[in-house]
Amino acid sequence: MSIFSSEKKIKWFTRVYAPRFYDVYLLTGENFWFYEKNPKSGYGFTATPGGGWRETGVMAAGGAPDSPVHLPYGVHLLWMSRTEKKYYQAEIILPREKILSEMDKKFDFEWSDQRKDSYFSTFDIALAPGGFVSLRLGGTRTLEVTTVQAKEVEVDWEFFARTNHFNPDKYPEEEFHQDHFDQLPLNIQKQVKDQLIPLERWKKYSENKFPWHFASNIELEGCRIALINGDDRFFNKSELKEIQTNSLRAAPSNLVLYYKKDGQKWQVNLRLTKQKRGGSELPDDDLDVFNTFFKFYTTQVLPTAFAIEFIDGKFIAFLTNGSKKQIITIHQSEIWNVDTKFDWF
Repeated sequence: MSIFSSEKKIKWFTRVYAPRFYDVYLLTGENFWFYEKNPKSGYGFTATPGGGWRETGVMAAGGAPDSPVHLPYGVHLLWMSRTEKKYYQAEIILPREKILSEMDKKFDFEWSDQRKDSYFSTFDIALAPGGFVSLRLGGTRTLEVTTVQAKEVEVDWEFFARTNHFNPDKYPEEEFHQDHFDQLPLNIQKQVKDQLIPLERWKKYSENKFPWHFASNIELEGCRIALINGDDRFFNKSELKEIQTNSLRAAPSNLVLYYKKDGQKWQVNLRLTKQKRGGSELPDDDLDVFNTFFKFYTTQVLPTAFAIEFIDGKFIAFLTNGSKKQIITIHQSEIWNVDTKFDWF
């Protein structure tokens, strides 16, 4: 009997991410979801991402079944990391039990009239310099489900060009790479020249988990917390206890808090990342908050609160274990009155 025969069938879209200025070219015909070992084909897709690690993913062309099907066994990837001028290949066997469990869940989306009406609807593949891959479930919530390290491989220029539908003789490899280099900001050009591309940065964002729980002196009705590894979730009031319990988590990047005061409903957006709301996600945006968490935890192992407090008309963020306190920079805060009749708020 097939391992798929008794499983629920699902539909999904495929999105692909890469840090800004570290563009990726997926080779047409070489990227696909598959159902058997030693695969040669499946639900193929292609994309050219490069807008951000957590945000601004590219909806892949292909990679989505027309009707519900069984969850694939894995995904095969082959891509060019254009800024590095290198190729990487990975064959990822999916953690199928975990994914099926998560895709069976229904949860709240804060701006929907319906409760428990949202669900995971995309597979998000994030590709970093150095060949690091983060595989996530996405939708109105995002959850990293596995990470892998791809291997560097050699790819013939003619093969790359033909699979991406251009003539290698009319667009030589050296010219192709020079055109990209000339469009990069000067600081990224210097990285390339000095061979200082941060190959481990995004891998560290995913692999470094810290034992923390969320705390606040504000009585919250709900909150959304985004982490630098791509995780992003809304918690309604009954779910807040999940984030108020110590657990291993990546460092946070953004928070949205919902609360009531003086008979009015309020929303505050707090950005621990340097990325401005509505602005492009830049490669260094999450580095400050990651380094703050990393340095704090190198000298202590006690249970720690990541706290947001409203004091003297200002929001402050900090880590504390009762004996040690570390302020976290809030790079941008916005607060406004919310006119909504959603039953959770």
